[in-house]
Amino acid sequence: MNRIGTLAPLMIALSIPGSGQPNLTAFGFTPNSIDTTKGAANVTVSFTATDRTSAIVYFETSFVDASGGRFQRGSKTLMPAQSVSSFVTIPFPAFGPGGAWTVASIFLIDQAGNSTKFDTTAIGEHGFPTALHVLSPADTVPPTLTSLSLSSNSIDTTLAAARVAVNFTASDDKSGVATVQVNLASPSGVSSPNATVRLEPALTATGAASFSFPRFSEEGTWTVTSVYLEDAAGNTQILKTSDLAPRGFPTAIYITSKKDTQAPVLTRFSFTPTSIDTKGEAVTVLVSFQLTDDLSGATTFQAGFLSPSGANRVHASAVFEANVSVTGTAKVVFPRGSESGTWTVSSVFIADATGNTSMPDTADLVRRGFPTQVIVTNDNDPAHKLP
Repeated sequence: MNRIGTLAPLMIALSIPGSGQPNLTAFGFTPNSIDTTKGAANVTVSFTATDRTSAIVYFETSFVDASGGRFQRGSKTLMPAQSVSSFVTIPFPAFGPGGAWTVASIFLIDQAGNSTKFDTTAIGEHGFPTALHVLSPADTVPPTLTSLSLSSNSIDTTLAAARVAVNFTASDDKSGVATVQVNLASPSGVSSPNATVRLEPALTATGAASFSFPRFSEEGTWTVTSVYLEDAAGNTQILKTSDLAPRGFPTAIYITSKKDTQAPVLTRFSFTPTSIDTKGEAVTVLVSFQLTDDLSGATTFQAGFLSPSGANRVHASAVFEANVSVTGTAKVVFPRGSESGTWTVSSVFIADATGNTSMPDTADLVRRGFPTQVIVTNDNDPAHKLP
């Protein structure tokens, strides 16, 4: 017969030798037997630690169940002192593994960075208590998905973004459904969005995982690749497409969309000044640009300037809301003492909202009549000093 009650803390005083390292001189916990049948229960761990040369700053301990697979931990950052007496409270959830739990480790750190760690064997050898009994009707069964439906199985993102809700009901035998995650995949497999719903644990839980599909989303059949279920005791179940379809659950969302395959176009490009002196301080060059895009809208601009030797590079960049026509500026800073000579715009990178990109290089820019050179003067540059 198990007796569940609150016992006085079992504190065993024992000095553990160790020069320059934290010492644990007392350790105990109360109660040494808990009941999580009707709810979570706490264990209070008390300890005293000392250090001969520095100050104790951190304490950590953990309990492990009989299987070695579940841990409950507690830690505390301490007010630095050479002798510290304190406690931490460690919660044990309802419906967790029952039976014999053991103190798995004790860990101390001092202000100098020295640490001391004990495993179960070392803790027992020094006379500290290690055994905790947990009475619990352990929950070992994962939740069950009882219903799944879509707010729409066909949407059109040609003109605007659209949303689809994946509605679900799940049940659990003891601790209650706590998490549901729905995972999708695009027709090409390039995009794999997911939506996670955190729930107040309940034996029967109803909710919805919501997905937003941007304008010009990939056209075709998007698939529910899996549904992940977890209860409050940590039991999990993953149902894949091949598990969902035989149960009559929907797994397909068809998207109609006008596909955007064209990258944005750089229609204007310039910068000022085109001649700078970095001898005394860093200098900022302002890069001006204009982009156009046919459908989803330009979102990104970058320009890279390469030094005469090719050893150094500076960048200008800007990110903005998607628009079919964007006029903007970006700053590029040439550090103090930058390499003297002609710096060249080595490349420009532009992208739209659907991921189409273009990267005109120096030759492309010159061919279109855009400037590509910045003259940098730096009198401290050895390359520009007379012999």
